[in-house]
Parts: sequence; structure tokens; C-alpha cells
Amino acid sequence: MNLKKLEATKITNLSLLTLVGMVLGAYSYFLWYLNGQLPVLWSDEWLYLINTKAFYEWGTVQAAITYDGWGSTWFGADSHGPLYPIIHGGIAMLFSWNPANFLWLNLLLFLLTALGYFCANIPNRKEWIGLLLLHPLILFYSFSLMQEMIHVCGAMIASILLIKLSERGKRSKFKIYFVFLAFLLVFSLFRSSWMIWGIALLPFLPKRFPLISKLIGLLGLFVISLGIQLAVTESVPTHFATVVEFLTSGELAQAVKQVGIKFFKNLGALMLYSEGKAYYLIKIGMLIQFAGLIYLYTKRKTKILQVGVLVFGTHLLLLLLFYEASGWIELRILFAPGLLVSYLLFQELRRTIRWGMIGFQLLVFVGMLPNVNQAVYWRLEQKHRLKVLQEEKIMSAINQLPLKHDYWIKIEAALLEEIDFDQLPLGTFEGSRIHYIAPFYTKNTKTPDVVIKSNPLRVSVNSITP
Repeated sequence: MNLKKLEATKITNLSLLTLVGMVLGAYSYFLWYLNGQLPVLWSDEWLYLINTKAFYEWGTVQAAITYDGWGSTWFGADSHGPLYPIIHGGIAMLFSWNPANFLWLNLLLFLLTALGYFCANIPNRKEWIGLLLLHPLILFYSFSLMQEMIHVCGAMIASILLIKLSERGKRSKFKIYFVFLAFLLVFSLFRSSWMIWGIALLPFLPKRFPLISKLIGLLGLFVISLGIQLAVTESVPTHFATVVEFLTSGELAQAVKQVGIKFFKNLGALMLYSEGKAYYLIKIGMLIQFAGLIYLYTKRKTKILQVGVLVFGTHLLLLLLFYEASGWIELRILFAPGLLVSYLLFQELRRTIRWGMIGFQLLVFVGMLPNVNQAVYWRLEQKHRLKVLQEEKIMSAINQLPLKHDYWIKIEAALLEEIDFDQLPLGTFEGSRIHYIAPFYTKNTKTPDVVIKSNPLRVSVNSITP
């Protein structure tokens, strides 16, 4: 028996080393391909990049680029909030400004996540880390300025806290409750959906508390989270905001109609929308794992399995009701709770099924390689394609204005996909700050001092008066 166990251990270690070698090879290739660069590809990335640069130069979280010119109620931050610029800007203050810092932080967070699971001394940790290393979305988002790796790290912290909560006795649970709630409050500043994870506490709360009391407490957490988000992030038009507007105006029937239409539209998109085979397999894999978790819960009725069903199920329901189940949005929303589902399944299933999960993940990982390669290629091409706006034109227009502490410049919507935001100056020689209004959404914007126009590309002092 001991010899069989020893042989199985050797095979497992050899298999894991092979997987690690494949992952290291893939990451090394893309690092070589980028050659120390990380150009912007998606519009959200401009906000992360430029507002981090503004924090680095100004020492404040007031955004240099917003959708409407005002930014958030508190701090004047952008739609992503103040924490991202603080983290990345703080790193820039330590090591100098370089967009590639985003890439190195992504890889560091990936390693810290794997190390966190390893140090937690959980069952089957080696195989689980192998599964994590092969996650195609981790590979995809590692080579971007998107902030999903912070949420991967958050999923690790939340998963370990919840598993520890399920193992502890009643007396030692209080500290974990406190730490988990503090974690949710902090991470809800990154993304409001983190407060949804508060529903994971329902199975662990004392039975003497009525269910209605527990639900009211959770609702209070959501309200606090929503209030924080409304205060520290710039608002953007959403389907949820439209539904709330109907409700506040007393149009209940219209609100129900909008929710119903959105639900069935998203349900179809979740099943049918795809941007390649790997993309589709990721979605199918998440839903199959969720179905498997529900099945296991009906058989075993454990609290920790109930937690997984509640967390992922709530995210899935809110996705179908209020968000967009296409264009990578559904993958980003379900990414972190999907990691929790995978984690719980891995601890409950037999070894052969666990290796089956790793095999499926390997298949999708390989399938995702062309997508990542294409995205990296587009990044490097985008850098060459974008027009370079001459800084002299902007400064010349500003010099025609009275001296101010802050100037606001609006970029015409037709120019948003063409301009290289990284070429935009963030300040004048006199120490004035320059803010940019990027109307990616149809909103009432602050009256600008200067307008950047296209066809032909030019900069002019705005003649509009308040």
C-alpha cells in the first residue's frame, strides 16, 4: 500500500511539474513578445493608466480623465474608484512610472494567490494550485491593464476565510466574521459586487437569529456598499439605474417589464454568445461546475457547499437581471465566485475527477493561447496606429485662457478611439492640473475650457459659456 501511495505521489508530482513547465513557457513567451511594454487596448484601461499617472504626478486621487468631468461625489475619482490609482500610483512612487508596472503586479498577485493557497495547508493543495495555474482567464488578464488579478487574489482570501469559518467552533468564529466583513468592505471599494459575498455568512450565523433578521442584516450590508460606491465612484448609465428610475417614479409595470426583457436576453446571450471556442468553454465549464455543486449540496447538505451555491447563484442571478451576459462582462462577474465553486468541488470530488477537471482546464488553457496572442499583437499594433496629439496644441489653447488651478478639456466622441491618451499632458509649467472629459457614455458633462476636435485634428478654446 505504501509503495502504491509513493508511486501515485511521484506520478502526481511529475504531472504537476509538467503543467508548471507549460505555464512558465506560455508566460515567458508573452513576456518576450511584449518586450517590457504594455500598451492599452480597451477604453477602461485608459482610465486605470492615466488616473494612476495623475496620482503619481499630483499626489491625489482626483481623476485626470472622467466621463463627465465631475467624477465621483467624494474625491472626484473615476468610475473605478480611488483604490486602483493609490495601489498602482504608490508602486510608481517606489519604482518610477512605467505602464509595465501593471504587468509585474499582475504576475506578483498570481504568485501570491498560489502561495496563499499553499500556505493555507488545505487538502489537495498541490493539485488545486495546478488547476489555478491553468486558469485561462488568469492567463488572459495577466497580460492586460485590467484589474482582474486583484479580484483573483480576493477570491483566494474569501475562499480560505469561508473554509476556516466552516471548520471552527462557535467561540472562535467571531474573529473570522469580523475579518471577513472587513475584507468585504475594503474590496467593495474595488467592485461593489464583493458585498454580495456577504450572503455566504447566512449558513454560519447562529440559529437563534430568525431568517428575516439575517436577511435584513445582509440588506444593510448591500445598502452600505452601494452607498460607498455611489460616493467614491463616478456614476455611469446602467440597466440597474434605469430600473431604479422606473421604481422611484412609480412605474412598477415598466420596471418589471425591463427586468423581464433583460433576463431572457441575457439568458440567451449566456448560452449562445461566444468569441471563440475557448471563450465558450470557459462559460460552459463554470455552469457545469455550478450544477455539480448544487448536486453535491443536495446529497451532502454541508454548510460550505451551501455557501458556494449561494455566492455563485446570487452573482449569476444579478448578472441575468441587471448586467450584460456577453462581451467578457459575464466572465468578469462570474470569475471570482467561479474560483470558489472550483475550489469547493476540488475538495469534495474523487482524485480521478479532480484530474479530469485539470485535464479540461488544460484543454481550455491551450485553446486560450491564440486569444492571448491576438490580444498582445493588437496591443502592440494599437500603439503604432494611434494618432499622436501634439502637446504644443493643447498648451497653446490653454495659454489663451486666464490662469487657473484646474483646466478641463473635452475630447470629441469621434476621436476617442483614435487618440493616444498617453500623449496627453496632465499639467502646465505653472503647476495647473489638466483634466480630460472622455464622453464614452451619453451624459451631461462639465462645461470644458478646451475642446479637442477631429476632422481635421485640432484643439480649440471652447466658446460655450456656463
